[in-house]
Amino acid sequence: MLTILEKVDYLRKTSVFHHVPTESLARVVASARQVDFEARQSLFIEGDPADAMFVLLEGEVTLAGRPNWERTLQGPQVVGALSLLAGALQPESRGEPAGSCAAHRAARLL
Repeated sequence: MLTILEKVDYLRKTSVFHHVPTESLARVVASARQVDFEARQSLFIEGDPADAMFVLLEGEVTLAGRPNWERTLQGPQVVGALSLLAGALQPESRGEPAGSCAAHRAARLL
């Protein structure tokens, strides 16, 4: 398990949290839990309620959508934030529609 400071360092490397003060990031990660996903295990699928966002720490995840759109991300990246903030159904990432997200390889996320 990562320490709070290690989690803060990962968040700071993402564009979403880059300028957030360390004290605020420490409060965020104090309530975040680390989860591990096996290859091909789903993080979310189209139509799921947007009730969480993920920070990809290690490994790779693949976002897939329509028509024939796919993007593989490596950490550190934020996944699912736009839908969560908009209160929408899953998902959107970086303005691109994605119908699902699954671990491409074994992945560790917050």
